[in-house]
Amino acid sequence: MGALETIISSLSPEEILNLKLLNQEVEEILKDLPDKLAYEFEKNLKEAIKEIEKGHFLGSALISSRLIVYILDQFPGENFKEKINSLREKGLIQEKGEISQEYVMKADKKARNYFSHNIKAFPDSSESLEILAISVRMLKLFKEYISKQNFKN
Repeated sequence: MGALETIISSLSPEEILNLKLLNQEVEEILKDLPDKLAYEFEKNLKEAIKEIEKGHFLGSALISSRLIVYILDQFPGENFKEKINSLREKGLIQEKGEISQEYVMKADKKARNYFSHNIKAFPDSSESLEILAISVRMLKLFKEYISKQNFKN
């Protein structure tokens, strides 16, 4: 079965494994999210995964980018700097760590500037997987944020 997937898929065996691991991580993150949010995130993330599986890398990257932009828009602050300061004050990001200030800045840049505003950008499989992984990490950050805020559906 694995050999057939590799022949049919435009993804390498390593990318197929990474995609499966991301899918499992998504399932875990979606637990304990308010139902309405979990449904919308799941719908978008599953569609992004399906697009990668079909070899539609731009479609997947755009969906993942949309999620990142949405998540960043949920954090308090009038501009990006204020959002970063707010997240840092709440102890959700640090200078170093899994989700650092630099990582959030990279997520914002990739989502807004590279994939959304650059008409010449056509991601390959690895870039699509990267932006999907970033969106999953940002969802993790958002989950931590809403758990501290008593977020309402």
